[in-house]
Amino acid sequence: MNDQIKTISLALIAVSLLVQTFIQLTSSDGSSTSSIGQSGLPSYDNASTLPDTPPLNNNTNTQPTNAQPVEPDQPLTTMVFSEYDHDFGLLTEGDKVTYVFEFKNTGPNPLIIKNARGSCGCTVPEWPREPIAPGESGNITVNYDSKNRKGIQDKTVSITANTDPQIIQLKIHAKIAQQINLGENVIGGDEAN
Repeated sequence: MNDQIKTISLALIAVSLLVQTFIQLTSSDGSSTSSIGQSGLPSYDNASTLPDTPPLNNNTNTQPTNAQPVEPDQPLTTMVFSEYDHDFGLLTEGDKVTYVFEFKNTGPNPLIIKNARGSCGCTVPEWPREPIAPGESGNITVNYDSKNRKGIQDKTVSITANTDPQIIQLKIHAKIAQQINLGENVIGGDEAN
């Protein structure tokens, strides 16, 4: 008997939720604040109706950031890199390498880089803190530490500046060969050291 009551209660709850959802979806007066999107999850039309839950922090970067948002009334400019992607090739686990990405301010206003952030703690960028005048060039230095890394590695550096789009991504790649210690011989990749 108790199992039947539980089943009936769950069925009533399910039907109530379906009816409520149907009423919200078919509301013709436009007062509906949410609807079910193609994903089957609620989508909200008005930011004030969002649930009071904090956003998920998917940032795995452990570096401190001194990022300041670019002011909305700050004049925009353009930033062009000589290349947006660099492959370090084959590295031995534990190698520390550096690459310098060169860029130019090709826009009409001073370029202000607010932040540069690596996709993980192994990728650390350095960037100019002073404005770059129109027509002038600068560098973003990316330091990569392959310690505790194996196989193919793809990392990004996100540059936040007064550009459109506001975030520009640089990419680095490497293939990390695990270092093997055999007594006095150390083997990394295909060669003995």
